[in-house]
Amino acid sequence: MIGIQGAGKTTFCKTRLSDYEYVNLDTLKTRDNEEKLVKKLFREGKSFVVDNTNRFKSDRERYIPMAIAKDYKIVGYYFEPDLKACLRRNRKRSRKVPEKVIKEYKSIVLNNKPSYDEGFDKIYSVINDDKEMIITEYIE
Repeated sequence: MIGIQGAGKTTFCKTRLSDYEYVNLDTLKTRDNEEKLVKKLFREGKSFVVDNTNRFKSDRERYIPMAIAKDYKIVGYYFEPDLKACLRRNRKRSRKVPEKVIKEYKSIVLNNKPSYDEGFDKIYSVINDDKEMIITEYIE
């Protein structure tokens, strides 16, 4: 998952990727807990999804090299940033993210778009129009 807060990443995971083990820093609380879980899933050979913003290439590099070494298929879902929609969704959340942070993340995500050079086997672009998730092949 790659996208700003409120883009629909978690909803997408729960509705479209529910067969995968779920890894999320918000629920695991610390990067150490996240890394321990991912290493455990690699040892067990389980497929999983990392539901974080993954806004920087360095965030994505945290697990892609390990996944390549273990012969995992690496699929990225890039949520096209729609700031107005994300801010609207954020206002409805119980745990709101400060609007300033979402605006900063939008700029960061736009300047750090995913690339096949990172090791992805496939990247999809996702547009969340609140009625459906529109998934298309990502074009660099």
